[in-house]
Amino acid sequence: MKKLLMTLLLTSVSAYAFFPLTDVQNFNGSFNDPSGTAFADQFDLPDYQLGSDVEFSVERQAGVYILQTPVEEIQLDQLPDLVYQMMSLDWSGAYLFSNDNEFQVGLTELDGVHATGSLKLRDFHLACESLGTLSDLMDEVLEACLNNQGTVSLDYLSMTQDGDNSTLENLNFDISGDKMNFKIKAKGVTIKGRGEVYYRPGLVQIKITKAKAGIFSVKSKLFKELKVLESENITVNNPWIEIAY
Repeated sequence: MKKLLMTLLLTSVSAYAFFPLTDVQNFNGSFNDPSGTAFADQFDLPDYQLGSDVEFSVERQAGVYILQTPVEEIQLDQLPDLVYQMMSLDWSGAYLFSNDNEFQVGLTELDGVHATGSLKLRDFHLACESLGTLSDLMDEVLEACLNNQGTVSLDYLSMTQDGDNSTLENLNFDISGDKMNFKIKAKGVTIKGRGEVYYRPGLVQIKITKAKAGIFSVKSKLFKELKVLESENITVNNPWIEIAY
C-alpha cells in the first residue's frame, strides 16, 4: 500500500526541493464497497491542515476514493491499481511524517479482499533521508530512498490472486547509495542477500546479485516467488526487478 498515506502526500504537493512538513498519526479505517469510515489522531498535510481527532467518511465514486469531513473533501485518484480492486479494506496504525530532510511512512496492519484474491500486510515501515536536489516530490522521495539512504522493514505480506498465493515475512532492506543489503523469509526459509538499486525519474531498477539460505544460493527460487508481483508496470526477470511509473 504505498501507499495510502504516501500517495496522499505525493498528490497534495507538486513541486518542493525538500520534503514538506507533514504529520499524520494513527490513521485507521474500514471500507466495504462503496463506503466506509476512517479516523486519525492527527492529520496535517501541506494542503489539508485538519488537526487532531479527525473523522472521515470514505466513499468510492466512479472508481475514485474520497475522504470526506464536514469541511474538507480529499479525492484519491492516483492510488495503486491493487487498492482500487478491493471490495473491502481495513487498515490501522498508518502514519506519515516528513520535514525538510526526512521522510517516514508506516502501517501496522492492512487486510483487503477483491473479486479474485486478497492482500494482508503487517508492520510496514519506511524511512529515508532527503538530498533536496529534485523539484518534483515523488522524484525526491524515490531519490532519497533509493539513491541516498533508506531503510524498509515489513513483518508479513501475503498476496493471493486466482488461487495462487505468495507470502513474504521478516523483510528488511538497507540502501546506501546504489548498494542494497536485504533479509527476507519466504516459505519458512530465511534468505540474506545483496544487490544494487538504480533510480531515474520514471523507472526503478533493482538488481539482486546474491541471495542465500545458509550456504546455498536460492536466487532462482526467490525470483519465482517474486513473479506474483508482476503487472503492467512491474517486470521480474532474474536478476532484475523493474518498476515503471
